Amino acid sequence: MLLIILFVQHLGHEIYCSGPILHQVQEAKLFDDDKYFVDMKLRSAPGVVLAAFQNLSNEWPNSAIPTEKLQEFLAAHFEKPGTEFETWTPTDWHEKPRFLSGIADEKLRRWGEQIHGLWKSLGRKVKKPTGRLSA
Repeated sequence: MLLIILFVQHLGHEIYCSGPILHQVQEAKLFDDDKYFVDMKLRSAPGVVLAAFQNLSNEWPNSAIPTEKLQEFLAAHFEKPGTEFETWTPTDWHEKPRFLSGIADEKLRRWGEQIHGLWKSLGRKVKKPTGRLSA
């Protein structure tokens, strides 16, 4: 089992840290933010994505994959960054927590309430997987 996990991690490394997909994406300059691609979640197991990319690469053996084809590949095999999260409110969150009433300075207390209120808009958790990735 450990060997399988290490192999899958290695394949993920080959996608996000080195390897032909990362190289093509970087060369094509598809995104304004260099980190955008590495934040994209796989739709399939790493081995499936690597095999599909190898098939695509075989169509252009001595040159870069055309930008349009690379974008189609990414749309088919990766999700946009952040789609693996859903909004979340901490289970112990209260609109008026007791500790804020202990702040004597009214201006500072209002600021604390504003900061505390950010939990409602910033809280995120990883979505439960809808399916199992297969290698």
